[in-house]
Amino acid sequence: MACVGDSTCLPTQKCCSNGCGKTCVDILKTPNSTPIMTTSRTAVKPTTTAATTKPFVTQITQHMPTTTLRAPTNQPDHAGSLSVTLELIDYAWNASLLTPQSSYYRHLYSTIRTNIFQSFRLKPGITSVDIISFRSQHNRADLLLQYNTNSIALIDIITSLIADRASGAINDLKIGNYMTFDTQMRPGTCPAVVVPGTCVENCMGDSTCPGGEKCCSTGCGRVCSTPT
Repeated sequence: MACVGDSTCLPTQKCCSNGCGKTCVDILKTPNSTPIMTTSRTAVKPTTTAATTKPFVTQITQHMPTTTLRAPTNQPDHAGSLSVTLELIDYAWNASLLTPQSSYYRHLYSTIRTNIFQSFRLKPGITSVDIISFRSQHNRADLLLQYNTNSIALIDIITSLIADRASGAINDLKIGNYMTFDTQMRPGTCPAVVVPGTCVENCMGDSTCPGGEKCCSTGCGRVCSTPT
């Protein structure tokens, strides 16, 4: 009888290949075989000598011992990324913030990084805080936070930052009420900005740009650009 699966055969039969199609065949009792765990009936199918048979695969199916895969005790860190844009209150923007080597850039970067780590001291898991860009419009700072997904959940990071926004400060760093998030950063680097450009805010993250474009700073606003 033709079949499409064990459930279409009698209880004492299995749906087996005949080298061309599939038919219901009486189950062979083979005491030494150890079938793998499956949702279909567990027993050994009769072998066939047709040219389309794959003996190696059949052997694996019939004799592979059933095992339970366990996660390793010491799992490696799993990195997650979150792009955050916020507004700084106590720090005025100036053109030196377009130059990562400037003392003002390094000072402000250190201040932001220290306060974010301090804010999450009771919820460890943030592994790095990097500056994507400083922008003149409303003293905005675009940040990239990386975190260990085994230690802290993305929703916990966002919830904590939203609470900080409501309080007006991330630890001792005073911030405005504007804050955006993006979890879908695309590969590539935004074009370098030498002088502030347009203050138009055409995007709020890479995921809001078409194709493979990234949401890039103009030194004032943000526009979708082809990465370098």
